[in-house]
Formats: sequence, C-alpha cells, structure tokens
Amino acid sequence: KTSTRKVSSTRVVTRSSTASFQAKAKSFTASRFYSKSAGASASSHIECQIKALGILSLMFFLFADIASHCYIIFVKLPPSYSRVPNAYTLNVWTILNSCWSLAYGFTYLLFFERLRRSFVGSVEQLSVCTIVTGSLLIVIYIVLNQAISVCWLLYAIDEWTWEEFDVWYRPLLWSKFCVDWIFNAFLVYLFCSKIYKITLIKEDQLHFRNHKSFALFNVMIKYFLLTFCTVLSTQIYTISEIILSSAITNGVRHERYSFYYRAYAAYFMLGCIDSMVSTVYIMLTFPFGHKWYQTACGCCHRSCIRLWTNLARIDPNDEHIRISM
Repeated sequence: KTSTRKVSSTRVVTRSSTASFQAKAKSFTASRFYSKSAGASASSHIECQIKALGILSLMFFLFADIASHCYIIFVKLPPSYSRVPNAYTLNVWTILNSCWSLAYGFTYLLFFERLRRSFVGSVEQLSVCTIVTGSLLIVIYIVLNQAISVCWLLYAIDEWTWEEFDVWYRPLLWSKFCVDWIFNAFLVYLFCSKIYKITLIKEDQLHFRNHKSFALFNVMIKYFLLTFCTVLSTQIYTISEIILSSAITNGVRHERYSFYYRAYAAYFMLGCIDSMVSTVYIMLTFPFGHKWYQTACGCCHRSCIRLWTNLARIDPNDEHIRISM
C-alpha cells in the first residue's frame, strides 16, 4: 500500500510539474515574442540576421524598380535610329524578374525566420516538418521565377520564338501564383494558431492568460492585416502579368496591339504599387514603424480586433481587453 501511494503521488507530482512547465513555457514564449515584435523592454534591438534580410529585401526591390524603368526607356518607348531593342536591352527584363523574385524570397524568409525564432524553446516551437515545408515553398517560389527569367533569356537571344517561350511562361506564372498563395496562407495560419494557443485560455468562456496576452493579440492582428494587404497586392500583380501574357500572344497572332498596350500599362502600374506596398509591409513590421502603423492602419486594426473577439467568443468583460493601439 505504501509503495502504491508513493507511485500515485509521484505521478500526480509529475503531471502537475509537466503542466506547470508547459504554462511557464507558454508564458516565456509570449513575453519573448512580445519583446521582439511589439517592442517591450528591448524595442530598439533588432537581430542582425533579421535586419540583414530586411535590407536585402529592400535592396532587391530597389534594383527591380530601376530595371523596370530602364526596360521602359530602352524597349517600350518608340524606337529611334540610336536606340533599337536588342538582346541586351531585352534582357533588362531578365534582371528585373530575377531581382523581384529575390526581393520576395528574402521577404518571405525574413518573416518565416522571425516566426520560427519566436517559438524556439517552447512547447509551441515549429516542428522540423513545418520548417522544411516553409523553406521548400520559398525555394520553389524563387526557382519558378528564375525559370521564367531563363526562358525570357532564351527568347531575347533568339534561341526561342514567342510561341516556344509562351509554352513555358504561362504554366510557370500559374505555378508561381499558386505557390505564393499556399505559402502566405501557411504562414498566416501558423502565426495565428500559435499565438491563439499562447494568449488564450478556455474556462467557461475564452479569456486572455495575462496582461501581455492582449498585446500579443494586437501583434497577431497587425501581422494578419499587413500580410493580407501585401498578399492581395502581389496576387493582383501576378494576375495582371498572366493577362499581359495573353495580350502579347493575341497581338502576335492577330497583329492588333491595343489590348496589349492597356494590359502593359496596368501591369506596370500594379508592379510599382506592389513594390511600394511590399516595402511598407517590411518597414511597418519592425518596432520603429509602430507609430506609422498607428497612423495608417489604426482604424482597420481596431475593427479587426472587434471582429476577431466576436468570432472567437472571447469574454467581453475580460479585464485585459483594451480596444486601442
């Protein structure tokens, strides 16, 4: 009987210590994430690797915009005797597309790495399978874009006709479109589900765990809102590129280019908007951009908090809830 009591008491102690460890781990992760993303005690400190990824993203976006305007000047403006499109000027688009894909690749890597580091050492840390899946999606996205650049290179040096180029171009565009959606949905799901588990506790109704939980909830809403705007902008831009490819094919076949001119104007304008949105996205997710975020997105942010708390059925009388920025 004595040995049985000892075993049962040992099990109770083990279970309680495990539960205590999990609770502490979640609390540790919450405070750790908050200090990095929302700027608590060390808001001015940004890890070198995260900063480097952000700088690389902005740098390649800048190179892509410069290449885009150079391509317009050398290829799209009416030709003259001193400036006729050739293999060199046509391949400016190769540089443009390659820089664009690398800019987005570094952007995706930045936020995936930030997400991974936020949960390291906690019960909610990302599994090896999740890390491999996210990394693989980023690599596939970059490879698809570089494949498009190689195809255009072959067309520019007259190794391929437009018909041969278009055979590969459209499937690669649609594949890029799908991979982009999958990765962004995957990233947002991971972020929201992890933060939801860490910040909320269920009793009779859902409650926030502590005074930092609602701050984490704010970070989740902020990340979701910024990601949604950026994904929407990028996908609209990709759709415009798909429409442009159809317009070019239609113009080559029927020698009517009015649809192509309108499609290219929309494509160029949406590309400039998308690069601007993506740059703002990167800047606003860092702590130093919090005041700018308040000014630009404060109203939408508060509306999202109200909507989310209603959908999640969080206790409206929870003392930690403050609908503010």
